[in-house]
Amino acid sequence: MKTFLQNALAAALMFAATSVSAATIDVAATGSTTLDPDQATLSGGSTKELNDGMNTFDSMKNGYTATFTLNFNAASKYTINFVAATKNSNVSMKFAFMSGEETLCEKTVEIENNGTWGSTQEDFKSYEFTTDEISTGEKTLVITFVGPKYTCNVGNMTITPFDASATTYSLTTVLNPEGAGAVNVSPSKDYFSPNESVTVTATSNVGYNFVSWTDATGTVKSTEATYTFDITENTTLTANYEEADLTITVPTTDENPFAMEYAVIDNHGDDRAKWADDHIDYMFSGFTATYTINNTTATDYDIAFQAATTNDGISVKFDIMSEDGSTTVASQTVEIENNDDWNDYQDYKASIKALPVGKYKLVVTFLNSAAEGVDEGGSYTTCNLKGISFNAVGGSDTGVDNAKVESAANGQIYDLSGRRVSQTHRGIYIQNGRKVIR
Repeated sequence: MKTFLQNALAAALMFAATSVSAATIDVAATGSTTLDPDQATLSGGSTKELNDGMNTFDSMKNGYTATFTLNFNAASKYTINFVAATKNSNVSMKFAFMSGEETLCEKTVEIENNGTWGSTQEDFKSYEFTTDEISTGEKTLVITFVGPKYTCNVGNMTITPFDASATTYSLTTVLNPEGAGAVNVSPSKDYFSPNESVTVTATSNVGYNFVSWTDATGTVKSTEATYTFDITENTTLTANYEEADLTITVPTTDENPFAMEYAVIDNHGDDRAKWADDHIDYMFSGFTATYTINNTTATDYDIAFQAATTNDGISVKFDIMSEDGSTTVASQTVEIENNDDWNDYQDYKASIKALPVGKYKLVVTFLNSAAEGVDEGGSYTTCNLKGISFNAVGGSDTGVDNAKVESAANGQIYDLSGRRVSQTHRGIYIQNGRKVIR
């Protein structure tokens, strides 16, 4: 059994091992220099050797860093090559070249979700980028891993002086409109060899549909989201989108389901929150999912849904808002039970009384009672939610006990769907905000 002194000494040695700077790596003036993960100083995570001998950064969580100390023997631009693998979306790596406290240049590389953490080199995807000019002498390279809890595994990293005399072409991609989606370029690099095959793939954000790829002259090159071509010059491609109609018609039925993926998510800038598979995932306290609905029947509704959580004090608030979002028509908050399983979904419902015909916004707000405000939302997880449906349940004999008709107090007469009428027959109407029988 170790003595107290031995344990203290072991702890001190461990602290020292994680605190000292990594050995300086000489970056050759010609050819490639390997940046082995074992040569980096890590703020977290670890390194791992795969079955086929490749060393990788492993178990790298969001915000973890890997720092190399580099001695550059030639002033040049440099090309960084590496491979990465991840099972998560919204993952990136930020490369910052530093001289002391000064940032010389930095580059963020988006890492594609290729569905694996990688057990052999064949599981990894290749990436490449070129830096700005870096002078000779000692510099540090700080790599920051960004994404969900776990980010990506990375290996086979090299740094090579950029050959400015070689013929290469650049590719610039543009989103029209900005924010409508994202573009993936394969191979992922800044410069391409003449006639190299390049594939661009456009994905659409909620609310947009992809239309076409156009070049710098506006000529349509493809109407397919994935477009492959041989690059022969510096090229600019624009991914063009159109707005999509995300209106959901209610009441919902098996033939007319509620499209959960139509959610416009306000995640306070936290990219972890997303629509995933059949549910909304990583929704923290105060985050919202907004839908546009078109109510075709004036009646009462049960908004049925399913939710799962491992937390206490969780609730989901359903607000029916006017189409412009200025007025709350109906609201109900539903408490979600802690069932200790993110995948064990339980049935819940919110009841909405007498919703008139018309278009509305359905705003679903995720809440955790432990959060003191929306600014703390990212620290307070809530629940996973799926399977919303609007089920008409009638109500009173008219179904409009709480009907709200704009300008109903002006003496005009409205039918039960909220439409103004000039002539009436036998039946029930709304006048001055009250039901009347004629």
